[in-house]
Amino acid sequence: MSIAQLPDDVLRYELFPFLGFEDRINANRVLKPSYRIGKKMDKTVPIKLHIRMTIPFVRSLVQGSFFESDRQKRVRIINLIKNFRKYAVILQHNQNFRAVTLGKLISFTQDEEFAGSTWSSSSKEYLIHISLEALSAINQFYPYKYEVSVPV
Repeated sequence: MSIAQLPDDVLRYELFPFLGFEDRINANRVLKPSYRIGKKMDKTVPIKLHIRMTIPFVRSLVQGSFFESDRQKRVRIINLIKNFRKYAVILQHNQNFRAVTLGKLISFTQDEEFAGSTWSSSSKEYLIHISLEALSAINQFYPYKYEVSVPV
């Protein structure tokens, strides 16, 4: 007996509640359109997936390598700030990540951050400039919406 021959109530109450997302898709493919059973996806599922995929990448960029030179570190930090729009979903849905990011951007705009560093004056000015741009863009275009907790 195929799944298409089962009564509607057996499908709806006995089988489909125990199927995973992909199994439900495959089961619906063999059913007639009038018998297909849909289940709305929670609106946070795509956000959770994006966060789960992005956080390890961001973590590797932030931590860097133990063996990198000062120049490589500067380039990594500048690229991370310039490409913050890739991580806008995390900024909008994770309060801790947002607080740490904004705090670090604010610290990059202050001269005390560069005390004792080997940064050239042009690199310092450029980092301050892009940090201020990122701060204003985050506050203006990427406001905090709501918390989506993802165990990472």
